[in-house]
Amino acid sequence: VLEALCDRREEVGTNLPLPELFVARGWATPAERDELLVEAHRRLDRAAATPTRASGDAPTLAGDAPRAFRAEYRIPPDHRLVSVVGRLHRAKGQQVVLQAAPQALSRLPALTFLFVGEGEERGTLEAMARTLGVSGAVRMPGFTSDVGSVYRQSDVVLIPSLSDAFPYSALEAMHYGCAIVASDVDGLCEIFTHERNALLVPPGDPDALAAALLRRLGDGALREALGRQAAEDVKRFSLEE
Repeated sequence: VLEALCDRREEVGTNLPLPELFVARGWATPAERDELLVEAHRRLDRAAATPTRASGDAPTLAGDAPRAFRAEYRIPPDHRLVSVVGRLHRAKGQQVVLQAAPQALSRLPALTFLFVGEGEERGTLEAMARTLGVSGAVRMPGFTSDVGSVYRQSDVVLIPSLSDAFPYSALEAMHYGCAIVASDVDGLCEIFTHERNALLVPPGDPDALAAALLRRLGDGALREALGRQAAEDVKRFSLEE
């Protein structure tokens, strides 16, 4: 429901704070608005209860969890993991990741792209992956109740949105100290600064996305510095702002 309301905000092209916009447009009552904000805080509270990691560190989970995680999502043990978390919707830009995948795989064949989420674009994205010849490197498992494990196991998190009014997944990725590559669009550019806490690329540009992804994967010092800064910077943001 929250993502659907955020999409409506994008449709009217406004930068009003979400609580005021939802009520002013009649999309939500004050009580519904408050309920949505409470749920958003719950999501971040769950993330805050889990230790962060610096993105330069090797992704880790306790005990046999990494092995089980990779088995669940069919990720080869020697592959680097590139994750995209969010509803499968054209505005979220998953198609740009698929368009960038052949270039990235030509340089680093041992990559797996994990798309976590469900939505109306699933069939289109699956067909695109087949057409581009990258379906063997793509996983689309649908929703997961343990998105924290996805962030902790990811070598890079991509946020390729063509528009993004209220980027909860970006805040979650920041909390976990992930290595982030994001689109330079309203919403995301308000929380990310290029080469401070993320790499920003023009929206809808698969060549730029592939180049930034390869840079992130190839520069451990950069991943560590920007990931640590992201985990620190996320503390400054309030969902009511």
